[in-house]
Amino acid sequence: FYDLAYSGQVDAKEYLQAAAGTAMEDALKGTGWTVGAVTVVTRRTYTTESMSPLALLRTIQAQHGGDLLFDGHKQTVSLVSRSGRDAGVAFLYGRGLSESKRVVDTTSLVTRIIPRNADGVGIETVNGGVPWVEDYTYTGEVRSAVYNFQAGASPFTMLAMASATLANRSKPSYSYEFTVADLSHITGQPVDAFDVGDVVTVIDQELDIRE
Repeated sequence: FYDLAYSGQVDAKEYLQAAAGTAMEDALKGTGWTVGAVTVVTRRTYTTESMSPLALLRTIQAQHGGDLLFDGHKQTVSLVSRSGRDAGVAFLYGRGLSESKRVVDTTSLVTRIIPRNADGVGIETVNGGVPWVEDYTYTGEVRSAVYNFQAGASPFTMLAMASATLANRSKPSYSYEFTVADLSHITGQPVDAFDVGDVVTVIDQELDIRE
């Protein structure tokens, strides 16, 4: 789903007492993804800036509430009522956390971005005649992606945005997996109880994370 962070730009727009589903359709237009279930019924008034589809989805979530659910197989995005709670439960080694693993994902890693607007204009005129930007910090392999802009986008704007995007896409993505225990059965304390959908804190000094 993080490919939605690099699927072009969504124009700035003002939403007046809009439903979440309406804004989500704007975010996903032209990405190949569609809106799934929307059970959040709030209507909100807000203004968005020009941003990526994923950034707009996060903005919609912040405005309307709920949880975003991404289905990578069906390519749908749903916004459902928040199911969990944040009761302050924490896991760390020696107390509830028994195993941790960091997973490196290079699926969406690119080292070269070629910007083009709908008029066929690139960045050659402002980039020394070169039609792309590159970054081989993580790997020397050439992985190219075309970044499409709307008609009229200037070479300077495309160069700046492509460079900013490449700074993120030229690095792998990291996710974490943890094995934890429900200590509430041992301690009998409500503060240790948790359920699916809850927000919890994981502290792992070896992986240097506190999330």
